[in-house]
Amino acid sequence: MFAFLRLVLTFVVILALLYAALSLHMRLRYRARLRRHLDAQHADGDRALLFREGMQRYDRSFQRKLTHLAYVLPPSAILLIIYVINFL
Repeated sequence: MFAFLRLVLTFVVILALLYAALSLHMRLRYRARLRRHLDAQHADGDRALLFREGMQRYDRSFQRKLTHLAYVLPPSAILLIIYVINFL
């Protein structure tokens, strides 16, 4: 039982690191794209305000919510493989 709990804890830590890396990567990509967009537009006015609004829009976006699948898909795939191997 202790070995199983250690395996689950290790898996949760790996998933958390994967989610953090994926989330950071996606956020940095969006920031760079937003910065390029504002540069190309020659945005007048308060650039910091436009940038902040763009990042708030990203925080509410569907793309941001998709990164939560990093927690859902790997355990689902493992459970599906276990089911197929044992019961089919």
